[in-house]
Amino acid sequence: MIAKLAFCLAIPAAAGAQDAAEIIRKAVDQYEKNDRALRNYTWKSRAVARELDGKGAVKKTHTTLGETMYIGGQQYTHRLEYDGKPLAADVEKRGHEALDRAARDAEKMTPEERKAREDESYRRHSSRDPMSHVPKAYNLTIVGEPEVNGRATWEIHAIPRKEYRGQYASLFHNIEGTLWIDKEDYAWVRFDADTTDTISFGFFLARIAKGTRIFVERTRVNQEVWAPRMFSLKASARLGLVRSVNTEREVSF
Repeated sequence: MIAKLAFCLAIPAAAGAQDAAEIIRKAVDQYEKNDRALRNYTWKSRAVARELDGKGAVKKTHTTLGETMYIGGQQYTHRLEYDGKPLAADVEKRGHEALDRAARDAEKMTPEERKAREDESYRRHSSRDPMSHVPKAYNLTIVGEPEVNGRATWEIHAIPRKEYRGQYASLFHNIEGTLWIDKEDYAWVRFDADTTDTISFGFFLARIAKGTRIFVERTRVNQEVWAPRMFSLKASARLGLVRSVNTEREVSF
């Protein structure tokens, strides 16, 4: 009787885990369509970067206002302001000249060349590939169904599978977090994660320390596309062999 009860209780748990993985797979499938649609938009972003001392006090703060657009399938981002001040005239002039050159080059492209550039740009800038491995790399559990900014979502907790040995394993093994997926569009609405151990890049020349927190939120625009709304990062990192950096970064779009 006890064994039968345990079996009955295990069925919903397994189904819930499967449902969560299927939701993430559908969200990954929707990501490419949304990201390509987003390339029809131009947006501005304001970044605030704070450098902290060893006790967490702010040593330096810098702000940057930038604008991002796609010209001929290629992404271009240029600064508009730095620390609340317009750019120097010569710097601003060089930025406009670069955009003008890009526009002229785009006018000369054939549809085939434009498509090839768009595909290459998407490949280099998209995060779809690492996201597609999440269902295999994590144990996924639906922990709630809250509203986020007026939209119904699934709240899914992701715990690394230590037995996962696939692509990006060294990254996934050290990140744990929660995802919020829109129930109607299967869009990634929110992502909140922490590093559970040090992550190394580039033969250990760059290291992100345990306890780094990443938060991302997106919003629906014009009833057709999901665009970034804000991004924040609080991290301790080591660059090279000697330089250690404690930083906070917030970007609003």
